Amino acid sequence: MTLVVIPQAFATNFEDPFHKMNYHEHIYHTNAQTATLGMAKALARSQSPVLVLANHALHTLLVAGFWATANPLTNPDAQIDSFAVFNPWNGTAWGQYITTGPYQRVSLNDWLNADNLPTPFGGLTTFLKLPYKSNGILDPDPSIGLYQTGPGTLNPDKHHWIGNFVIIQPDWHMESADFAFDENDQLMLQP
Repeated sequence: MTLVVIPQAFATNFEDPFHKMNYHEHIYHTNAQTATLGMAKALARSQSPVLVLANHALHTLLVAGFWATANPLTNPDAQIDSFAVFNPWNGTAWGQYITTGPYQRVSLNDWLNADNLPTPFGGLTTFLKLPYKSNGILDPDPSIGLYQTGPGTLNPDKHHWIGNFVIIQPDWHMESADFAFDENDQLMLQP
């Protein structure tokens, strides 16, 4: 079992056992724009929220929906305007993260380019501008399981999460939450 993302997929499936879809991590090896479009399509397809590892994966946000000119599943010219973002962080007790409340409507521009929104510890909120990043000994790539990567593993020169965009989204796949899917919704059998 890995330590960061997969437990979130397991927990989401556990908390909603009657949901018709399963949650899995989807690893986008592309860029923030492609990951964001994939997230919007997952939201439109499932009508269920997604979990986004934002701010270099220093934080997880729940994205419940989006505003757009059309459905991105059926119209390739659809323009996304903004997202309905819920922040699980207790801003009253721990300091401001994205707003002082639990909800914020985040424009597409801020989602992709923001670098001046407050965080409680003096850092910067970048939403999905930057990919997953290890924080020293915290949040490394998996060292056990199918996707093990990094020094001392079967795949020492590869990365699973680090350098990629990670979104936990609902899908129709029946595999365990141990498995990840790529930006093309294909089962990943290696990092």
